Amino acid sequence: MDGRRTGEKHVAVGLSVLALAASSCVLGSDGLPPVPSLIYYPTGLAVSAGRTALYVANSDFDLKYTGGSVQLFDARALRSAILPIARGLGEHRAAVEVCAEGGLARNDAPYLNPGPCEAFPVGSFLVNSVFIGAFASRLLLTHNPNGEGARLFSPVRGDPSLTYIDVEDDRVPAEAPTFALDCNVGADGFCGNEHRVGRNPERTLRGIQLPPDPVGTASSVDGTTLVTAHQTQGAASLVANPWSATPFLAYYASNYASGPTDLAAIPRPAMVDLADAAARDLGREFTYRDGFVLTYRGASQLDLVEHFPDSGSIPPRPFLVRAGQIPLNVSSSNVDSRGIVIVSTARRACEQACGDAGLECLARCAEEIPLGIYVANRNPASLLVGRVYTNLVREAATAASPERITAAFHTIAMHGALPLDFGPAHVKVGQVVGQDGSLVDRVFALAFDSRSVFIVDPRTDTMEAVVRTGRGPQELAIDSGRDAGSAYSLGYVAHFTDSYLGVIDLDLRRPATYGQFVASVGEPLPPAEAR
Repeated sequence: MDGRRTGEKHVAVGLSVLALAASSCVLGSDGLPPVPSLIYYPTGLAVSAGRTALYVANSDFDLKYTGGSVQLFDARALRSAILPIARGLGEHRAAVEVCAEGGLARNDAPYLNPGPCEAFPVGSFLVNSVFIGAFASRLLLTHNPNGEGARLFSPVRGDPSLTYIDVEDDRVPAEAPTFALDCNVGADGFCGNEHRVGRNPERTLRGIQLPPDPVGTASSVDGTTLVTAHQTQGAASLVANPWSATPFLAYYASNYASGPTDLAAIPRPAMVDLADAAARDLGREFTYRDGFVLTYRGASQLDLVEHFPDSGSIPPRPFLVRAGQIPLNVSSSNVDSRGIVIVSTARRACEQACGDAGLECLARCAEEIPLGIYVANRNPASLLVGRVYTNLVREAATAASPERITAAFHTIAMHGALPLDFGPAHVKVGQVVGQDGSLVDRVFALAFDSRSVFIVDPRTDTMEAVVRTGRGPQELAIDSGRDAGSAYSLGYVAHFTDSYLGVIDLDLRRPATYGQFVASVGEPLPPAEAR
């Protein structure tokens, strides 16, 4: 065992206790410098759009080091190493043989750390890393829809800040990726202060600072607007991300319910831009606000929060408004909600099928096809299921003008729940390989305490599989796509308690390994008192 953690204190629980740790002074810690190659209490994962990079945020939960880190792994190299193992096991070949072909011994502790083989060394795939503050809670990857540009954002509770890193935009993957992590790194390896959004009130329009305890964060479709929940402050903050300039804190409000935890952005209907253009041609206005749905640990409700750009002011001074409150009453309590996702696949398919049919076709998609919404809830342990409806306001035709759409707004209704094991921590959406080789959506609910990932088919809202994980599954990222025409899907699980990544095979054409761990990255490092 690695002796670097001898004598340390550790509490093997999830991020629910980070609020207490983050309230203490962690800046200027006298600990050791972070280790670039060490996965250490991982809390954030993201796969790049072009599938060349896997990003990992490490939280430095026990403050052994002077901060956390963001690591960049070569995702293509990971696939090249892991997929042959998955295929070999899917053919019912002996694990010891398949592992040996990958240069690995067989796993001696499959119950504690699931998987057939010993872990791949981190150094085999790690290509870059930078240091950030302690207690990072998520990773969010955004892209510039009108040009080249990609940024990683991480809510860091120890600063507190929303730390951002400019990364390579690989939506058109280069033959030789740069694997950049650009955040004005200093001689100490830490991202520069100008990349820690919200710490300097002089960099804001209102002379404010980011509230403490930033946790979940979500971005508008175009990446220009980010909203962050602040768990112990009853607050939500708004960060503007102009792609041609430095992101800045624009606004926050602190009159929210108890324990804001996570957010999901409502995908903007495709009809909005056409309706807005049609209104401007008539000298009229079309009203639509980007919406975000906010969950709470201490209240059995969701809040619909809308972004008001206030573009008429000079300079614009955007703000947030709570546009609606949605009660969670599908079962006995529904207090303590964690992760949230919104699934828009069916509507997007309808919009794509419209082609050049125009506004009315897109409007029918928006009105007739609701979005799926899923919330991980701890009391009782369940995945709450609902729908997001888009409502259109129409102005009747007159002799002077034709009928037109004047506004669009969202309403939300929760209607059911799927039972989970205790300790739900997060929920994600991604694609698996279907039995016909197509890529199809699934919702993944992570249960931290009961070491499980639940896979749900959003087309039918039914449970498809339950994955037994290692200790403390905190975050999940799906790497799915096609390589040389062949579909694949791998799920990376960040194991918080033992500080490593597990890899799940998500190919339904391999029943023997679907929903099973086929690999791990980084030798599991158990907490000090467990050794």
